[in-house]
Amino acid sequence: MPDKVAKPKPEATQAVTEPKSSKKDKIFALMQRPEGATIKEMVKVSDWQSHTVRGFLSMLKKAGKTVTSERVDDARRYFIKV
Repeated sequence: MPDKVAKPKPEATQAVTEPKSSKKDKIFALMQRPEGATIKEMVKVSDWQSHTVRGFLSMLKKAGKTVTSERVDDARRYFIKV
């Protein structure tokens, strides 16, 4: 039986990646903008369904965050004050 031949190990390369941010962080960042965010924008960024986004907004309120909304140009926009 022949001896085992060691396969050369591939060189380790370090990938340059952006810092990860969670879906919650992305929604939070959208809401902190001066123009706020619509449910559609939050759904697009998080890939959540609209009822999940609304549930997240409710949880923010219960956690003591100041979440406000107003109608701007026929769309409801949500804001959060830090």
